[in-house]
Amino acid sequence: MKFFEIYLIFLKVILIIQFILITLRIQDQKHVVFLSSNILFKLSLGFFIILFFTLNRITEIDYWDQLIISFAGALLIYDAIYNDLPEVLALYKIEFNPYMIIPKI
Repeated sequence: MKFFEIYLIFLKVILIIQFILITLRIQDQKHVVFLSSNILFKLSLGFFIILFFTLNRITEIDYWDQLIISFAGALLIYDAIYNDLPEVLALYKIEFNPYMIIPKI
C-alpha cells in the first residue's frame, strides 16, 4: 500500500469513530479530539482538492471552473486555521488571534 492510501484509511477510521462518539453523546462538538480530527480532515481535503486540480487537467471542465474548485480547497484550509484552531487553543488557555500578524505570548 502507498502512503496516501494508508493515510486515507486512517482518516476514514477516525471520522467513523468520531461520528459514533458524537451520535452516542460520549463527546460533543467542543471536545479537543473532535476539533483536532475536524482540523485534520479539513486540511487533508483542502490540500487534496488544490493538488488534484492543479496537477490534473480534466478536459470536460473549463480551466476557470477548475480554478474555482481549487479555491474551495483553500477555503477549507482557511476554515481549519481561522475557525477551528483558535477553539482548540482556547481549550488550553492559549490566546491565539489568527488575524494578528504578531501573536501575544
